Amino acid sequence: MKLHLKILPVILTFLILPNIAQAQTADEIFKQAIKAANNDDMVQSRTLLNQACAADSNDACVLFGKFQIGGIGGQQDAKAGRELLLRSCFRGDFLGCQFFAVAAGQGDGGAQDLEAARHVLAYNCDKGYATSCFYSAKDYAGQMGLPENKHRMNEAFKQGCDLGHELSCKALEGEESYE
Repeated sequence: MKLHLKILPVILTFLILPNIAQAQTADEIFKQAIKAANNDDMVQSRTLLNQACAADSNDACVLFGKFQIGGIGGQQDAKAGRELLLRSCFRGDFLGCQFFAVAAGQGDGGAQDLEAARHVLAYNCDKGYATSCFYSAKDYAGQMGLPENKHRMNEAFKQGCDLGHELSCKALEGEESYE
């Protein structure tokens, strides 16, 4: 019986330690991923971003999506990256929307979808993301391949300016070219 008492702490250690490692939050894993990226360990960063994204960190999903599109730290999978960006966008992440719009507009991870890019930029602008207002205005200026709409362009520049986006203000005032 004494032998069993001596083994019990060893058994408990093996049962408890894996659970402690799993207890890391998505935010903690995300911070480790950023640290790995800052140390130029993109493979480790990508692995940690994947883990944090699986644990429901929107920030991690956005960055992991960008890594996948660009093939950073591993094999390129632009389609999966674009899907992650769209998922983050639907969860209300402004950067996820912005990056999805860029990926859709450029055709990264699937067919080029200018209408989806336009819709997401306008949606993001309406939700208060000033940079999206600027890019939405550029889109309505006809710079992204869809028909020009000067009225919507000026509305988007005004909305971006009202949100504090300096380039939107300058373009609205005609001080700087937005092209």
